[in-house]
Amino acid sequence: MKEKYKLEEQEIDLRDVFNFIRKGKWSIFISGVVFALIAVLFAFTRADIYTSSTILAPNESKNSGLLDGLSSQLGGVASLAGINLNESGSGQVNEGLEILRSYQFISNYIKKFSYADELMAHTGWNKKDNTPIFDSDYLAVESKWVKNDDGSSKEPSLQEIFKYFKKNTLRISTEKTTGFITVSINHYSPVVAQEMLVNLIAELNNQMKMRDISEANKNIQFLEKSIESTNISQVKGAIYNLIEQQLQKKMLANARDEYVLKTLDPPIVVEKPSSPKRVLIVIIGMFIGMLFGFLFHSYKMFARTKN
Repeated sequence: MKEKYKLEEQEIDLRDVFNFIRKGKWSIFISGVVFALIAVLFAFTRADIYTSSTILAPNESKNSGLLDGLSSQLGGVASLAGINLNESGSGQVNEGLEILRSYQFISNYIKKFSYADELMAHTGWNKKDNTPIFDSDYLAVESKWVKNDDGSSKEPSLQEIFKYFKKNTLRISTEKTTGFITVSINHYSPVVAQEMLVNLIAELNNQMKMRDISEANKNIQFLEKSIESTNISQVKGAIYNLIEQQLQKKMLANARDEYVLKTLDPPIVVEKPSSPKRVLIVIIGMFIGMLFGFLFHSYKMFARTKN
């Protein structure tokens, strides 16, 4: 008997809910339509964003076994000389990713390839003419920004460009199980996005390669001077082995264009934009509108019963 009463109570409760919604259907419907139209206007006034991505993997040395052997044999002498022989591939990759996010690297990269306008002056892309749509504060013909009332330029500073690049343009993610790294660039133009990503990875590999070559040269110069200051044959032999290790490091660096990160899936010029998700925006807008209409109807019914 108790179960029967419970079922009857549930039926009554559901009936009350359906009756409540039926009475407020026009409020819910109209509110949903209005919010959906607002969402449509919002979604279709947003510029398309294209995402170019690449999958990278650590470029491990084929001669790591030889270098590990030298490291175990000469670690003591190397530490006295201030030379690190224990640079693992994963350590180099992690260092490279931190460099990739750093202000110094990104700012130098933007200046080297003159990407400031692509990042800050572009607000869209004309697909028919394949030309950028510029910010109203940017004079495209003269390639400069307009001035404020006080005479200062509206051109963004390098720090502002860096913040924009890290927040809106660059995406880096690492797959924990495989160690593969996905780097993406977002831009209004699919061509610019692909070009920026290619140059970004190439610049990182080149910078780390040049740094290691410079470091190896300095180490070799130091070791060659150290040979002259000792007469102990065993120490000289150890130093010669260290020089050999540094020469091998230089050889490996010069032989590889993709020094730290090698490309498994190169970036392409994508055909479809990654955002905005216009259909999703409209659905969410309609749902919010219906919820607002339901709450408004609930408020009206509560006000009536109170009076």
